[in-house]
Amino acid sequence: MSLFFADNHSLYFEHMLIARNLLEGKGYSWDEWGRAALQSSSMIPPLYVYWCAFFQWLSPANFLPMYLGQAVIAATGCFPAYRLGKRLFSERAGLLFAACYAFYPELVFIHSKAVAESIYVVMVLWMIERYAALREEPPGSRRAVKIAVFVGALSGTAMLVKEAAGIVAIAIVLALLLRFRARITAIRSHMLPALAAMALVMCPWIVRNAIVQGEFIPIRTAFGINWWVANHPGAAGNDRYADGTYVMSSLPKDYADYLNRILPFDEQDRDRVYAEEVLRFIRQHPSEYLALCGKRFVYWIWFVSGHQLAKNPVYRASWIALLALSIPGLVCAARRHLLDPVFSLSLLGYMLLYVPTTVLPRYRVVTTTILLLFAAVAIDGIARYVEARSKASALSSPPPA
Repeated sequence: MSLFFADNHSLYFEHMLIARNLLEGKGYSWDEWGRAALQSSSMIPPLYVYWCAFFQWLSPANFLPMYLGQAVIAATGCFPAYRLGKRLFSERAGLLFAACYAFYPELVFIHSKAVAESIYVVMVLWMIERYAALREEPPGSRRAVKIAVFVGALSGTAMLVKEAAGIVAIAIVLALLLRFRARITAIRSHMLPALAAMALVMCPWIVRNAIVQGEFIPIRTAFGINWWVANHPGAAGNDRYADGTYVMSSLPKDYADYLNRILPFDEQDRDRVYAEEVLRFIRQHPSEYLALCGKRFVYWIWFVSGHQLAKNPVYRASWIALLALSIPGLVCAARRHLLDPVFSLSLLGYMLLYVPTTVLPRYRVVTTTILLLFAAVAIDGIARYVEARSKASALSSPPPA
């Protein structure tokens, strides 16, 4: 519980600021940390913002109730973790996966921050668990349609919490296509209902964006700024410089003045200009951009330098232990033909999303959770090996005289 009483700067996260504007009657609005005039925004998907707004209304000066609520929701992830491990591997693997998910230090820590990851990772677990059930249903069955609708609705909801859930949604569709070889009956029963349900859930947000912003914005507008924040002259590969200071608060004066001159008022136009700045940076400094991508690749598989969490010995030790167990678990699952494509596609998708743009420790939350599953598989394999050796030893021992 001491995690929930640590120093907290949650009010400065975008979700909390937009939530505060909602409560103050300013609408779903954003000013890019004071850098632009306040305006209607589509920068952040809405559901976690409304979660923050509810708890700010309930307890304006104390975020503890929100953190406790996040912890409760996150704890429910043990149930789909157990079901997924049991369905794909064994009951013991399911129990081990649920235990690893419940006690892995980073996943415990993240509940005490005003970020969407602790909620969206539970939704992703359910998406994959229900996909595992859906893949076993015969093409054309009514039960397949029902499960597909649930997967689609859950995927749409998860994307309105955190847009990166779309990576798993895409992985699920591709994995189903691979499994059923694009059979028409499977497309009708397994994929189209899921896609229709997902679109239906996301439709109100898309329509709102079209009305308010005058453009088709399926989820959010912030790709350009997220790309730029880690890819400009002097950038260090993430949202901070090498000394740990935030990019937005410590740009060199000449570059900050230049941006202030060229950035337009409108949020979508600003985001396009940020993306154009990155493209200009890549054209002028291609080797530097590749070096930043290489640095982010190291961040992705190891630790993000300059980030406070990466300096924590518990975080570092647990990540090293996770890699040491999960890699053999992945190999073991692949050799037993139990490595479902949804996992490899998801792991690859998250890496391709973040390595070229920005890498933060919490962006690996789904990757970490998948690795925890395969760490559980490795531990289960070790236990099976020990049990088999003990049984063999007992059978080979001579009977007592």
